[in-house]
This record gives sequence, C-alpha cells and structure tokens, in this order.
Amino acid sequence: MFTLFARAHEDVRAKNLGECLMDFDDIPRKKPDRFELGADLTRFSIEELEKIVTDLEGEISRIGEAIERKKSDMTAADNIFKS
Repeated sequence: MFTLFARAHEDVRAKNLGECLMDFDDIPRKKPDRFELGADLTRFSIEELEKIVTDLEGEISRIGEAIERKKSDMTAADNIFKS
C-alpha cells in the first residue's frame, strides 16, 4: 500500500514540477549598471555606446600617462644606480 502511495505522490510531484519549470531565456535580462569588457553590446543604446567609447578613450589616456610616469621613474632610478 505504501508503494502505491509513493508512486502516486511521485507522479503528482513530477507533474507539478513540469508545470513550475521556467525557461530562463524568456526572462528579460537586467541591463548592466556599467560596461564591462566583453559585455553583450546589444543591450546598450547608441548613446550609451558612444559614452562608453568616450569613457574608454579617457581611461586609455589616463593609463598612457601612468605608463609614461613609470618609465620616467625607471629612467631616474637607472640613472641614480649608474652613477
């Protein structure tokens, strides 16, 4: 008798699970708060993409300046140890 009840319970449970399963592709994806390298660009508007380009160009400039400072520091250090 217990076996019959267990099977019936499993059948109902399986049916309910099937009805509750979701297709996650149907859920609208939350737009990212900020751009990350490799992000799906289809989520961004033209204006957002243009702002991202401007921001990245500024960041490239800032990184270039940091590289030049470090090169200058390395040259200064090399000159101290050479003398």
